[in-house]
Amino acid sequence: FKTVLKLSPSNAKAYTNLGNLQKEQKKYDEAIRSYEKAISLDEKNYIAYNNLGVIYQELKNYSEALKNFNITFKINSKFEFILGKILHCKMHLCDWNNYEKLKKEIIEGVKNNLEMIEPFPILGLTDNPKILKQASEIYSKKKKFNSRKNKFKLNKDKLKIGYFSSDFHSHPVSHLIKDVFKYHNRTNFEVIGFYYGTKNDKWTEEIKKNFDEFIDLDQLKIGDIESFIRKKNLDIAVNLNGYTSNSKNEIFSKGIARFQINYLGYPGTMGTDAMDYLIADKIVIPENNKKYFTEKILYLPNCWLPSSKHREISKRNFEKKDFLIPDNKFVFCNFNNIYKITPEIFKIWMNILLNSDGSVLWLISKNISVKENLRTEAKKRGVDPNRIIFSDPIDIEDHLKRIQLADLFLDTFPYNAHLTAVDAIRAGLPILTISGNSLPSRGADSILQSANISNLCKKTFQEYQDTAIELAKNRKKYKIIRESFQNCINSELFNVEQFTKSLEKIYLDIV
Repeated sequence: FKTVLKLSPSNAKAYTNLGNLQKEQKKYDEAIRSYEKAISLDEKNYIAYNNLGVIYQELKNYSEALKNFNITFKINSKFEFILGKILHCKMHLCDWNNYEKLKKEIIEGVKNNLEMIEPFPILGLTDNPKILKQASEIYSKKKKFNSRKNKFKLNKDKLKIGYFSSDFHSHPVSHLIKDVFKYHNRTNFEVIGFYYGTKNDKWTEEIKKNFDEFIDLDQLKIGDIESFIRKKNLDIAVNLNGYTSNSKNEIFSKGIARFQINYLGYPGTMGTDAMDYLIADKIVIPENNKKYFTEKILYLPNCWLPSSKHREISKRNFEKKDFLIPDNKFVFCNFNNIYKITPEIFKIWMNILLNSDGSVLWLISKNISVKENLRTEAKKRGVDPNRIIFSDPIDIEDHLKRIQLADLFLDTFPYNAHLTAVDAIRAGLPILTISGNSLPSRGADSILQSANISNLCKKTFQEYQDTAIELAKNRKKYKIIRESFQNCINSELFNVEQFTKSLEKIYLDIV
């Protein structure tokens, strides 16, 4: 492409394609310059605007991403998945202007098999499992994630399991599954990690030790990856990304193992026959919901999330004043990613504050737009904006310590807390949730049941709201609830050794 540009310096397409390569190589500064040059040569270049938006989204600059996606939409309103990208960026900013209109248009479009939204962002908009399946099928068809079956020899001595992820660093997926790799029975299994992420930290180094072999696929040429993996003769390949950031789902469409499993990273169907199975439990996917998944469902006996009781927690002695939380206030909190907060759930939270004198709501965000937008929404609903307290993200070890300062975790809907719920329970912090019809909206219910807590999962917004208000007012009842969370660390939820044995039984049964 650089040669083309020497011969044809005003070639906008060459600049766009050069930017595409630089984006793939994570050379974002260079890619931004290439796209901006392409746009200067062709102001209607919606591909360049879209890809600029994708880069800014990856860099968590959601305001700039939204600006570029809006221009893309203005030039070509039919461009693939653009409306979903716009709404997802707005959710990251808690900008709910036109939320209902956009949401309705997206869901109606999905019903009509239009390319409206990528699979991950729609998980936070609806708990209708039929719509979620349809969105994944539209996306997988567009991206040509079709299955190509290949023959593999059975490994008779040990089953070869390959775990594939871009998240083998300090990331929710690794926080959950790291010890599973360690506890695999080496008599029956050989365990290989395939990494295609760009971050390396102490978690990466720890995870490497837990595999028999750890392979950085980014060190290979793209054209060599497929044949390299196939030579490993894997019995099972586990896709820990699904439709999440930095995934390489095209690898799985080549048929790289005898059996291919969708698990953990993406809580939904991938809508393609490239994935044979999905691992879940009977709470997150009841029998009557199996029809909403293109994969065959494999059931674990308990919660589908692995979690070890052995986690490093900071020894620091935090106080409420360290996070600008007033003393003698009942502290409601939510530590989920901010895009999971919908206008519907925020309205409920504001009702809870209005009916709970002497309470505050504690959230995690350092984004100025998020803070301004949520405080404006609070004021609209008659709540003093100063009752919403924001803290910055911090290291996970410190975070696990500071959440002990809160009183009640108010979950989001339709995308529940998953790792965040596990972290709350680990810290002895009660979590109040709502259960719906989709896998993401039933996640916290499964987690609570595995921790032997059954009375804090509600079926309606009204029950959820009433319970939160009652616990804030009735300190005696709250104390009983809080005490019930103190021994959860000894529950099945944190028995990662037993979890690993159950997972291995599933693998052996498949083969």
